[in-house]
Amino acid sequence: MAVFRNKKRVVTAAAGLLLGAGALSVFLLRLAGERDEFLSSVRIFRYELMPPALLFLALMYVLRILRWKLLLSPVLDVSWRRVSNALFVGLLANNVLPARAGELVRPYVLQRGAEAGFSQALASVVVDRIFDLIGIVGLMVMTAVLIIWRPATVDVSSEFMERFRGVAGMLGAVLAGVMVMFISLLFFPHMFRRPVLRVTRILPEFLQKPLHAFINAFVEYILGVRDRKKAAFMLILAVGAFLFQGMSTYCLAVGFGMEIGLIGAFVATTAVYLAIALPQAPGYLGTYHLAAALAVELFDVLPAPAAAFAVMMWIVNIFPVTILGVVSLLCFQWVNDQ
Repeated sequence: MAVFRNKKRVVTAAAGLLLGAGALSVFLLRLAGERDEFLSSVRIFRYELMPPALLFLALMYVLRILRWKLLLSPVLDVSWRRVSNALFVGLLANNVLPARAGELVRPYVLQRGAEAGFSQALASVVVDRIFDLIGIVGLMVMTAVLIIWRPATVDVSSEFMERFRGVAGMLGAVLAGVMVMFISLLFFPHMFRRPVLRVTRILPEFLQKPLHAFINAFVEYILGVRDRKKAAFMLILAVGAFLFQGMSTYCLAVGFGMEIGLIGAFVATTAVYLAIALPQAPGYLGTYHLAAALAVELFDVLPAPAAAFAVMMWIVNIFPVTILGVVSLLCFQWVNDQ
């Protein structure tokens, strides 16, 4: 069983590395012969727009920490410092390790400071990611509203509308399935828990205990948002986090003089999030850049400025959180040493 798990990790990491390498190759090939235009686009960036872009990102992470803390509160008593440390160390791991390893590092850091097992902490990360899905769909809904009510001077190509409808339909179907699961768990938790627990009986005993802990914790987290006010607040936090990230992207686009508006900024944010959802190379290298560049090119931005924007967006979103992750890791180690 251990050999199987190790092989699976190797395959996942290799797939992420290949995906990143392929995307990076395409990104660089598209810049062939446009080096001067790329450097010119970098030079004209208005760096006074960097602080507001970073501020919006900071607000996004504040909402994410608050959301995770509220999600954990009915099940685990974890300090704010431990929640923030776990989040940033997990993001650091995603940025320096392949295959989104941070999704496992995050619950590991969390459970070290709480009276809980890894399975309980992992269940909270899974539910937190479900709220991320709800948040990104909420951002797409806001994008659709902006498209419908856009000024007559703002033109949206038919190619963009076709792609947007396709992605929105796919995410809408996924969200509908998630919401059905949520509602079922809220009102009939035992109808989900009992059959799943019975199925796990066919597994080896050493797997049953952690799986049972994961399933029970997963249901408890869902039940923890049964209160309508809390559920509404969690949804606001989920959508608000992506709204702030979209505003950060908008600041960067304005810095490059791109007339893509909030619509283009929200589309770029959504495209990047969807592109990096799968196992990736460290730092989402390649995939992140290609997704951001292709997204803004839908708004008649030339390849060289689009590439410069993609690189700047990657730097702003990756470097600061990596530094915070290193600081959080040092704090985590210091607390454990004490």
